[in-house]
Amino acid sequence: MPNFDEFDRKVNVAYDLSLFEPQPKEIPKKKNNIIEMPRQRVNQNARRLENFLRVSSAILVVGIVVSLFFSLLMCRVQMTELGDEISATKESLATAQSDYTILEMELKSKTSLKTIEEKSDELGMDKLDKHQIEYFSLTDGDKAEIVEPEKSAGIFSQIADFFTNLFGGFVE
Repeated sequence: MPNFDEFDRKVNVAYDLSLFEPQPKEIPKKKNNIIEMPRQRVNQNARRLENFLRVSSAILVVGIVVSLFFSLLMCRVQMTELGDEISATKESLATAQSDYTILEMELKSKTSLKTIEEKSDELGMDKLDKHQIEYFSLTDGDKAEIVEPEKSAGIFSQIADFFTNLFGGFVE
């Protein structure tokens, strides 16, 4: 049996009622956010990135080498300064030791027995003789005296003495 509906649709468009029939709604597709770049441009960007990394790593290595060089140079400068400071300190020590030796010799010359005898003769002093020695005795015998405190007649004095004697044992 022939299908007249299809035939009618194809032949008679003026009476095409299928346009008014409910049709399933198409779900709109989401827009794709990925932008595809041509392969040539991707390769060009990759080469640019590689060149940038090479140049930046070369600059970094040169910077490290230069900083190491300057740090070694600063260490040498500090070592030279410390060496000069040590030399100056050794010279100062040698000068102080020679001054000490000179002062020690002067002290020995001033305190020598001969110098002291000459100075005592200038001042009119004589050597010790037996007639200059006098002996004396300080002890005539040992004595001990017990001193009795005076008795006070006031009641307040007796109370004060009582507390003094009472607390005096704890203090000692």
